[in-house]
Amino acid sequence: SMLYVNELLTTYLNWGFKTYVFGSFQTCMLLLLMLALGLGSFAVMRYDGMYPRTGSSDSLLSKLAGKIKNIYHRVMSRYSVLMMEIHKVFFTGKGAWVLLVVIVLAVYFCASERMIYTQASSDRDAYYVQHGGKDYSAIENKITEEINRYQELMQIQETKKKEHDEGLIETEEFMEASSAVAYQASIVKGLEEYENKLAYLEEIEQRYGIHGYMMSDRGIEMVLSDKSYSRELVLLLVIVVGIMIINSECVTLEQRNGIHHIIHGAKNGRKSFWVRKVLAGMICSLGVYTLVYAVDAAFLLKFYDFQYMGAPTISLTFMGENPNFIVLHTAIWQFILIKMMVRLVIAVMCAGGAILLSAFISRKGNRALMPIAIAVVVMLVVLAHMKFSWLI
Repeated sequence: SMLYVNELLTTYLNWGFKTYVFGSFQTCMLLLLMLALGLGSFAVMRYDGMYPRTGSSDSLLSKLAGKIKNIYHRVMSRYSVLMMEIHKVFFTGKGAWVLLVVIVLAVYFCASERMIYTQASSDRDAYYVQHGGKDYSAIENKITEEINRYQELMQIQETKKKEHDEGLIETEEFMEASSAVAYQASIVKGLEEYENKLAYLEEIEQRYGIHGYMMSDRGIEMVLSDKSYSRELVLLLVIVVGIMIINSECVTLEQRNGIHHIIHGAKNGRKSFWVRKVLAGMICSLGVYTLVYAVDAAFLLKFYDFQYMGAPTISLTFMGENPNFIVLHTAIWQFILIKMMVRLVIAVMCAGGAILLSAFISRKGNRALMPIAIAVVVMLVVLAHMKFSWLI
């Protein structure tokens, strides 16, 4: 099923037709983009065909609804103008429905991107927590001890083999020595990850003068490595599209009902109008951004155990290939914060662009410009994420 995106991406990495091969992720993104454009165009055309309903109804239900509306408006009149603008964005402009869809998509993609680790990996992670970190001498001593023990058993096995060949010992005694070597070899094999990590830490200390932490890459790799690429891109696109749709009617509402003439005729009308609009749009956009990444953080903290967030970012082995200035001079939590700030800047820019475009549409009356602008922004975000995936 196309709905099981995570299973689709992990099972069928590439699709093909005759001699042409294309990636499943790019195909899914193209289909989602086409679906979004189609639905957006249909919504615009359907909206243009709407007309006001005339006449009134004297039914009990309509009277009750009228009283509820009167109470609701009296309550809202006590709030500031800025709060009314935020209310207008979410409820009059139907931004609440968009926000609901955004949250549902965020929950779905975050929940479906879980990486399941084996019990052996979990045990190794627990050993990192107990004996790793900044001072990992215990792990070094453990590696040295087990390797020395393996070498000793190898020498004993060689001795037993010679004695067995000369007929001095029974076969069972030689087999016991061989079994001990095999068992110790499995122990040394289990320490291979720690050995590789130790060699990596020694290399970065010699090359960059940075004392890294002995820590597991599991868990944090779902935040900073290529394994988080699809989830991070989808969440960013959900935020961008959601923000632009929510702010798409930021200015056009007043234009359609004619209130803009009254607002612009008041003292400082234009100035106060734009200040309130921009503030309301930015606050709503910040709310969307915060909710989506709060959902993402909640699932990540539920699925994985993050340790040593104050360690240098270069401590992570997947960050050691061609590290840049930021990787070399930040802790892990600082690097994550930088990525979040970059995404926040993108969200703010999209919100500002949507507000300006809404003002342009209110003057020109061409509502088809917004779906086109959203499609262009989505393509730009995808291209930027492909180029700077380590930072966005």
